[in-house]
Amino acid sequence: MFGFNKNNVITIDINDAYKEYLKEENKIIILNVDELVDYDERHIEGAENLPVRLAKSIEDYFPEKDKKYYVYSLKKGAAYHVVKIILKKGYDAYLLSDYTFFKGDEEGLSVKKKRRKKRC
Repeated sequence: MFGFNKNNVITIDINDAYKEYLKEENKIIILNVDELVDYDERHIEGAENLPVRLAKSIEDYFPEKDKKYYVYSLKKGAAYHVVKIILKKGYDAYLLSDYTFFKGDEEGLSVKKKRRKKRC
């Protein structure tokens, strides 16, 4: 594409991204960039954690550059910053839209478990 800059941040809908992740878990990593204490409280089910302060060392934690990285955070701007950093390092990274609107499965200490109906 003419004029394409590899460092452009592309935002995708968080719910659409999660649906794609569920279909292709082996090709996608959902990356939460909040501090561990916040991640432990609430995060997208299956998401990995890499706090912003460690983003420059992503290769040490996530060496797989052949996967897509869907990045989000509870704090505005943090995920955008990380996407810019890891794009420069050659990762295929996308910014997820606002977590407030996430409708998929969550896990963490503050997430209430959904009750499943018992079958007889």
